[in-house]
Amino acid sequence: MKRPVSHPHDPPDAEALRRLRELAALSLHRSVFGVAAWAAAAGLSERTLYRRLHQLTGQPPAAYLRQLRLERAHQLLLTKALPSVDEVAAAVGFDDASYFARVFHRHFGLRAYDLLSA
Repeated sequence: MKRPVSHPHDPPDAEALRRLRELAALSLHRSVFGVAAWAAAAGLSERTLYRRLHQLTGQPPAAYLRQLRLERAHQLLLTKALPSVDEVAAAVGFDDASYFARVFHRHFGLRAYDLLSA
């Protein structure tokens, strides 16, 4: 995976958030990938990850990770990269497709199936 080049004028916070997003993106497909694994991959304690992410995004790590999963699912649905909502849910780390559908609808105000069939 090609890493985006960071620019000297990028604020340190933007660089830190970009790095955390990249690390999460590598493992979003694994349903067991959670805050502890994310912190370990980043070389941080869970508490430090919590503090940094909360400072950068205003969200706790679990909520931000769910948001990243939902954003990736939205992208997969729009591009019709996978043939079913169940497969999209699994591809972004949701074991339960019906839970995924509810959370997706709550987050985007759209049904995942409608995006796939549009």
